[in-house]
Amino acid sequence: LLVLADLPCLRELSLHSVRHVSHPGIEHFFNRHRVLGYQSPLRVFETDHVCDLSANALALLGDIVTLERIRLDHCTHTSYEAMERFAAALGNNNTSPRLKKLELCNLEGFTDKAMLMLTAVPSLEHLELIRVPDITDQGIADLVCHQELSSLTSLWIYDCPRITKYMMEH
Repeated sequence: LLVLADLPCLRELSLHSVRHVSHPGIEHFFNRHRVLGYQSPLRVFETDHVCDLSANALALLGDIVTLERIRLDHCTHTSYEAMERFAAALGNNNTSPRLKKLELCNLEGFTDKAMLMLTAVPSLEHLELIRVPDITDQGIADLVCHQELSSLTSLWIYDCPRITKYMMEH
């Protein structure tokens, strides 16, 4: 990833079943695009089965202002702290003005507190929650009750065990 950080036209990075991503490599990549600000060409980051993204790496990811789509899938060793730092970085109004689509799948550590932080992402149009075990009815209620998130047009909830039938009906 150290080499990829310097590709001048890289618009999308998809890491699938890459189990040995080094913390320094991914942090360098994210920091490089964070520092580039609006000059960064990166628009999409998606990962599947990258087991351990550090809190620092996720905070740096959330700080990349040009990202329009983020997909985190099967990040199985992600801490609550890491997810909260990620959501807080996304929630900084100056940080994520372009983020339209966020997909969180098979993800540990993403809680109602982190969900509440997403209400500060005014550009978010599509949120996908698939097998996110720590989200509850309260997290969904907090999300949909905030007027700041008026651009949300699509909310997918699938197999989140702590979201009840009652919430889905009301």
